[in-house]
Amino acid sequence: MKASVLRCALAFACGVASYSCSVTRHLPPDSYMLTKNKIETDRTVPRDERITAGEIDRYVRQNPSKKLLGTNLPAWLYNQADPNKENGWNNLLRRLGSEPVILDTVQTAASNRNIKLYMDSRGFYESTSRYAIEYKRNRKAVVTYSVRQGAPYRINSLSYDYQDKFLEQVIRQDSAATLIRPGDIFDLTLLNDERQRITAYLKDRGYYKFSVNNISYIADTLAGDHLVNLTMVIRQQLEGYTPEGEPIYGNNAVYRLGKIFVYPDYDATAAATDPAYLRGMDTTYYRGLYIIRSGKPKIKPQTLRRAIPIYSDYLYSAGDKQRTSSNLQRLDYFKNASVTFSEPEPEDDNYITYIGEGGEGETPVQTLERALDCDIFCTPAMRQGYTLDFEATTSSAFYALRPTVSYLNRNLFRGAELLNISLSGGYEFNTDETAAKNSYEVGLTASVTFPRFLAPFPIDRAGKLYRPLTRIEVSTNLQRKSKYHRTITGANIGYSWNNGRNTTYTVRPIDFNLVDVSFIDTDFLCSIQNSYLRESYKSQYIAAISGSYLFNNPNTGKGNSITVRVNAETAGNLTDALAHWLSSPVSEQVNIDDCGTGGQTSPRYETFYKIFGIRYSQYFRVDASVSNTIPIGYRSAVAYRFFGGIGLPYGNSSTLPMDRMFYVGGSNSMRGWPVRALGPGNSSKGRNSGFKSQLGNLRLEANLEFRFPIWNALHGAVFFDVGNVWLAGIPGAASDEVFRFDSFYKELGFNTGFGLRYDLDLIVIRLDWGVRVHDPSLPAGQRWLKAFKWGNTALNFGIGYPF
Repeated sequence: MKASVLRCALAFACGVASYSCSVTRHLPPDSYMLTKNKIETDRTVPRDERITAGEIDRYVRQNPSKKLLGTNLPAWLYNQADPNKENGWNNLLRRLGSEPVILDTVQTAASNRNIKLYMDSRGFYESTSRYAIEYKRNRKAVVTYSVRQGAPYRINSLSYDYQDKFLEQVIRQDSAATLIRPGDIFDLTLLNDERQRITAYLKDRGYYKFSVNNISYIADTLAGDHLVNLTMVIRQQLEGYTPEGEPIYGNNAVYRLGKIFVYPDYDATAAATDPAYLRGMDTTYYRGLYIIRSGKPKIKPQTLRRAIPIYSDYLYSAGDKQRTSSNLQRLDYFKNASVTFSEPEPEDDNYITYIGEGGEGETPVQTLERALDCDIFCTPAMRQGYTLDFEATTSSAFYALRPTVSYLNRNLFRGAELLNISLSGGYEFNTDETAAKNSYEVGLTASVTFPRFLAPFPIDRAGKLYRPLTRIEVSTNLQRKSKYHRTITGANIGYSWNNGRNTTYTVRPIDFNLVDVSFIDTDFLCSIQNSYLRESYKSQYIAAISGSYLFNNPNTGKGNSITVRVNAETAGNLTDALAHWLSSPVSEQVNIDDCGTGGQTSPRYETFYKIFGIRYSQYFRVDASVSNTIPIGYRSAVAYRFFGGIGLPYGNSSTLPMDRMFYVGGSNSMRGWPVRALGPGNSSKGRNSGFKSQLGNLRLEANLEFRFPIWNALHGAVFFDVGNVWLAGIPGAASDEVFRFDSFYKELGFNTGFGLRYDLDLIVIRLDWGVRVHDPSLPAGQRWLKAFKWGNTALNFGIGYPF
């Protein structure tokens, strides 16, 4: 036995050695393959001032050879191609593989100099950078860069030299927002950021031609002790030259908008190839816009005017220019929108003045005011299109498929209205002989999104809200589950807008749903011990008001991407008031006769109101999530999410409608379980029943992922999920389903797993394999899973990242 193990180990070692040698076998003589760059940072520097390895890595000229899961497989594949042949097989090997990177010591020395220059630019002029090359066997090399930052130079004082006197009072009004403070490190990046900040500030106030080149610095280090006295110089504009070649400077001019031309059907290719492209077009004037088109208008002038926030005689603003371009592209009708400006020949010089701080008697300071014409070139997107979404889950004997296909029309009524008709399906199949075989559902949704507010009264008359939208939607969903049949019909109207940066608000004042349960399996209904929970499987009428808040900051300045979502919904309040006014309550038995009394000594009756012969729902529901993606270097990231939600019935309801309850599992939640297979609490129904419908009115979940590159567009992820659903505030719930603060942590499900993501730029195709670690549905003492079983895993396919 020992000899057999020894032979296997020896064979494996020989194979590894042979593989390692084959990677470098084709290298030129006396050359080495660069396999790794190590960066040793200066840990004697405080963390908030320390230059990170990721920052330094940007200045290393040679990246090491690509690896796959820690191996040199890409280089090995590349070497398998015959360098003397250009056929399909060899080209495929080259594309799949990656050419080995040969160590270039000249590039290494240049990288070392770049690192030193970078640390100097960050204010560490006494820094040092060294490198060492470790030559390993099999002709491989590792380069280590070691840096020492030394004591930084710091800003002692900041003063201003206004060569353009007109700008003095303009910039001083914003001096409180300066990025440069005494005591800060003399960081050239910080100085450049301040130049860009002031330039952006002035460009939003009419200074069209002002640039960062109009701002320079004078640094005086004579104060000693690593202190710098800094002077910011605000320069005038170069206006020309004298006959003798001497430059002529003047104060920076202020620009106002002249005529605004809009080309809503612009074809850049035709304009470049046909000199007469614009000559035969018609012009329509509408509220300050000259709309230039050919043929019948394809989009209404009112739509263009609402999207374009600039007018003649307005001061030029770079922010308004960006807002114009963004608003037009967000209409979904235009593929792109370009906003350009041109300066017409001035008829006369027009000067504007202001009096200095001394008040009366001061000599006025003047600058020119000039005009700018604006051209807005808009290229329409394809008016009609289609999208496809797909999700799949499998676990042991359970399979689920959920495809969705959508039709889009981006200009339904010539006002950039977006029509979206989606047909979705769902199919679940179970091979377990003791379980129901299959179930399916089909849904049809039609919505129209208007790029404005539609209401019987004015909303946002001043036009201060960004991207106002009105969405009207109707839907129907036919569900044929093995245990029940339902038809859900709905309609809603929603309004959304944002703050122009990273926050979006949505309000849905009208949200109707009619849930018609035409069949339900009595044995299944009786298996639900909580008679209150059985009510969620009955026909119901839902009239809700809901809203949501979304904060999405793709870059917080540290590279982090943070998303915060909050959703709130309440239902039945207005309906309840009308029902109390117009009708009388009814009293009905709510526990099913065929189920007995559910452990009660007598039948249970409830008194409630109905509308259209159906009991209406009354409840409050809220959920919130926070997700964050933290880059690690340039290729990897750590992502996490926290989610919490609760819904409570009141008034006319004793439980939440089934569609408003929470569940976990599937491709975007607890990935070690199929959809709706975990919970509530430590209930074992999801494990013992082939029908997956484990719901709760409280959900807690946390997810953690480490994302890393594998090979070109293929990325990987190692993830960990923890969470569950419970019943909270529901009378009669089974003890193993109820949420308790002192013991809920014992009922959390844990899973880990590995995922693959293929990034196609427009979409990300994802495959996740989740493995259960702690299963609360098992008996106490058996919940930590120590032995691997395929039945304790789930395979999930999806589009896009899970969070």
